[in-house]
Amino acid sequence: MEADLEAANLEGDPAADALVSDLIDNSEVDRVNGLFRTIRTLKPRTPMEELSNLPERLAQFLHDASEEPPGWSEADVKAAEGFLAHHHGTASMLQGTVGLIGTYLSPTGAYTLRSTGKLGGVDGPGRRLSQSSRLFIGMGDKDALRNGTLAATVTKVRLRPV
Repeated sequence: MEADLEAANLEGDPAADALVSDLIDNSEVDRVNGLFRTIRTLKPRTPMEELSNLPERLAQFLHDASEEPPGWSEADVKAAEGFLAHHHGTASMLQGTVGLIGTYLSPTGAYTLRSTGKLGGVDGPGRRLSQSSRLFIGMGDKDALRNGTLAATVTKVRLRPV
């Protein structure tokens, strides 16, 4: 398991990284950040027509992000909901303490925070904790795995360096 996590850390998120680089290179960051403030849900299998007002590569990314994970089943959703219902408070507390500290102490995490400008400054740690906490809080919302709210939050986190 640890080897799998380290491999994932080294790989990153190539699709999100490429999109963020492209948006930065084309000076579209402000437009995308404005969009992020309005996105509350990303419905499963969002049709491309609903995303037609966006740059094509961003629309395709959001469409792909709305797809269910390969092999995901109703039993998986129920198991995740059950786990979160039972352990949500503890998991959120651990994420807010151990997870944040681990990110700052990890070479990969510290590099990511430094390179995205989220490491220091007055609101650096607080802002980072707030963003991460939103993800965990959202996981515990009723039907978050079904109604698109968690997909939207995860997608925003994937693209957060923007």
